Amino acid sequence: MSFGIKIKGPAQRLFPRCRLLPLVFFLGVLFAEPATGTNPVLWGGLEPGSYKVGFTVLGLKDPSRSFGSSSSRPIQVSLWYPVAQKTSTAKPRMPFSDYVALYMTPVSSDRVLTSRDRTAAFDRYRKEWFPKEKQSDVARLLHTPTFCLRDAPPAEGHFPLVIYAPGYGGIPLTHTSTAEYLASHGYVVAMSPSQGESALGMTFDTAGQEQQVRDIEFTLGALRARTAIDSSRVALVGFSMGGGAVVIAGMRIPHVVAVISLDGTVAFDHTVDFLRQANGYSPARFRSPLLVLKAEDDSDEDLSIVESLVASDREIIRLKDVGHHDFIASPVISSIVKGQITPSGKRAYPFVTRIVLQFLDEHTSASNNPLHLHAKEVEESSAEPGEPTSDILLPKLDMPDPQQVIHEAMESGDIDPLLNAQRDLSRQVNGIPLLTAGELNMIGLKLLDQERNDKTIKIYELFVELYPGNFFGFNVLGDLYRERNDAEKAKECYRRSLAIRPGNGGAMVGLKGLEKQNLGPPPQ
Repeated sequence: MSFGIKIKGPAQRLFPRCRLLPLVFFLGVLFAEPATGTNPVLWGGLEPGSYKVGFTVLGLKDPSRSFGSSSSRPIQVSLWYPVAQKTSTAKPRMPFSDYVALYMTPVSSDRVLTSRDRTAAFDRYRKEWFPKEKQSDVARLLHTPTFCLRDAPPAEGHFPLVIYAPGYGGIPLTHTSTAEYLASHGYVVAMSPSQGESALGMTFDTAGQEQQVRDIEFTLGALRARTAIDSSRVALVGFSMGGGAVVIAGMRIPHVVAVISLDGTVAFDHTVDFLRQANGYSPARFRSPLLVLKAEDDSDEDLSIVESLVASDREIIRLKDVGHHDFIASPVISSIVKGQITPSGKRAYPFVTRIVLQFLDEHTSASNNPLHLHAKEVEESSAEPGEPTSDILLPKLDMPDPQQVIHEAMESGDIDPLLNAQRDLSRQVNGIPLLTAGELNMIGLKLLDQERNDKTIKIYELFVELYPGNFFGFNVLGDLYRERNDAEKAKECYRRSLAIRPGNGGAMVGLKGLEKQNLGPPPQ
């Protein structure tokens, strides 16, 4: 785009003809003095903690996953961390434009950003986020100081780690205020852009969610050994699709001290199904205290997964008349450009962020505090938009650790404690498996190898009871019945397997084997 302005001299090299970007907007951003403010103006009135905040970026690669034509997956990890108040530095606080330049540039690019790269990022940001606003108003936001000191030395000590997952295809840009706030209160916060399997983008399904969960796992593995991090105190926070991913990650990562979902997919009726299809999905494995913040009177609400996490203390806080992005800093950041903020955004974001900090403080402490109500409820009729209207606690059930149950069954071959634990759990709450299908199959194969066929049959009978949609379990159980000459039960298993997956080879071969054996009724 050109405004008919001719440039000569050094600036001409930055803005060659035919590639000239909006100069009125960008020249001030590129060549102005760095921001020097000290107040966290992008926090919506939140108060800083006792630390200054450092910021750095790690360009990591996961060699276990490819990314398009690359053999390794690039993972850009932003880190916010505590810096001692007494730290002296000549550096001014970062301007918001540094965040924009970083996050509006593709993650796969590991080059140092040039002035031209930054200009292109600013232009893209304005067009995508503020297409109707004046360039001068957007420039005001870019000049706004953050609360960060770039690459400042961390404070002494070991701090809890918060891994924060943005929403579907999201970047950290609208979550930076939350990360800064938590870091000022003594947390290391790690965040990566949400990416799909390739540069084509994230998919809104189980596969897209799996990539985000694996990014969380990889980030935790990469950061555990860093000196400023206490890896025994790890919490997960996620917004929107990230709010579902952190729950799945909590099932797969042991000893997470707290999980927080900000208007996350774990509570939407159109998303809970693809969460249930996730690798490692097991409500009984989720043991972390869970905080769910969401909208009141949400027509898309489905809390069935939250309710199924019976081994966890859970708290659900609802807010009145809030939009999806009121749970993050979007309204506050946008208000710098637009000059105004919605009532719901003005109230909701500071409230949500304070509650997040309070929840984290309780569950990253050594005292192991029990879950309790964090919000003072307001009558819905008198509540203002963005205020809490309900705070509900769902206490956990006393149930055995699945890992211990598996260990005992594998070591001793005694499956009665496992069967009794599952029956006990089923009496308290219906439909919650203590073990995953894979874990039951692992125990069954171990028993089969030891030729404990009666016990193996009991394991696979439990398998198909808990996972009636799994054709493989019916095939194995059919084979076991066939070996015991129980033709009718074997046929029933194979038929049910074929009803789930028509034409599958295991069931077809099993039925043909029955025909060849011409088995009659089982022996008395």
